[in-house]
Amino acid sequence: MKFENLKHGSLFKREFYLKDTKIDLRNDFFICSIAMNEKTLEIFFKSEKKDIQDLQIIFYNYKLLHSKSYCKNFNKLKANFIDLIRNNWDDMASYIEKEEEMLISIYFDNDLEYITLTCKYFNIDFVD
Repeated sequence: MKFENLKHGSLFKREFYLKDTKIDLRNDFFICSIAMNEKTLEIFFKSEKKDIQDLQIIFYNYKLLHSKSYCKNFNKLKANFIDLIRNNWDDMASYIEKEEEMLISIYFDNDLEYITLTCKYFNIDFVD
């Protein structure tokens, strides 16, 4: 499922259908790792339910602005997803969203940990 041009300031729908499967990111999954390479940032979600596959969110053409995490290694993270919000600007990085990109903050574990990045679009899909 491809997401681009989310509404500014609106909360991301944590409950949605993906290939006829009801997904509840906040209650049925936890973040198990975050991987970054040159062009993509990938967040991997482990399912708490036996009948639902694990998920991944891939952010394309991303630029990481800042992150705050109590985990020293994103590859060994275990956190609950809280929210994903698109903003016009980020006061911590003094960054204003540019045309044809999304400025996104992703919050997890009671908003104490987060990532702020820009990307062109992102996909959510099951892990094969």
